[in-house]
Amino acid sequence: MTSRIFPVRSIARAILGRNRTHRPAFMAILSAYLDASGSVNDPQCEIFVVGGYVATEEQWEKFENHWQRALDEASVSHLHMKHFAHSLGEFKAWKGDEPRRIRFLNRLIEIIRDHNLEDFSAGLNMADYREIDKRFRMTESLGAYAIIAASAMANIEKWHSRYRQDDSMLFLLEKGDAQQDSLRKLASRTGLQAGPDPIFISKHWTENGIDKYCLPIQASDFLAYEHAKGLTDFFKKGKRESRESLFQLGSRRMGPRPPTWTYLNAKFLDLSCQFFKVPKRR
Repeated sequence: MTSRIFPVRSIARAILGRNRTHRPAFMAILSAYLDASGSVNDPQCEIFVVGGYVATEEQWEKFENHWQRALDEASVSHLHMKHFAHSLGEFKAWKGDEPRRIRFLNRLIEIIRDHNLEDFSAGLNMADYREIDKRFRMTESLGAYAIIAASAMANIEKWHSRYRQDDSMLFLLEKGDAQQDSLRKLASRTGLQAGPDPIFISKHWTENGIDKYCLPIQASDFLAYEHAKGLTDFFKKGKRESRESLFQLGSRRMGPRPPTWTYLNAKFLDLSCQFFKVPKRR
């Protein structure tokens, strides 16, 4: 089966300038893996979401072992939700086989839940964004990607400061989405990240002729896709009940805690333009 790699330890040591032997016993390294569903440069994109999970190095390692086992048992090399949803690539033979598809998703959800990954997601209706962008220079000044990614990161920071403030936090985002250059600037302006800047990583690469995959990004892709699908069903089809896979991904949350799934409406975008003094279009 195709090889894969787990990069968190090497990334953390390089960025934080410490190794396991020098790290205080009480301090853990938390890594937030985030991925986007949709593209802000795609005129057909209706809902744009950035979502993902936070866990410690140890949690991610155990997660990877079980996630890879699930992929191996399903005879697929990786999960890409666009391919899965439309029965493309390795999932072509699965088309119409709903029991098989449901079993696979349920297994992945079970792995996510069993490893207590903390979920975070932020969504945006691109129709709202495009209307505001007609009046303000949002794309030139902020950008939809930066606004949504920063919102997800802000929710993570709130959770971090409330529950895990003694631990280090790394943000790792899937590389290649449009408007990513504006994220660092916006994060700096909003006071995000007391620690290192966001790190953009590939979800798939080839090394010495061997395909390798970042497995935590696959889980983030799953969450972002499901959140985007749920918002699309609500706004475009009027559905008020979430589909089972989305419900299962978010159903373990109990008790008071900072919001982890958010939706930014037109009013929020308008206020953001005013707050950041975004120039109006002439």
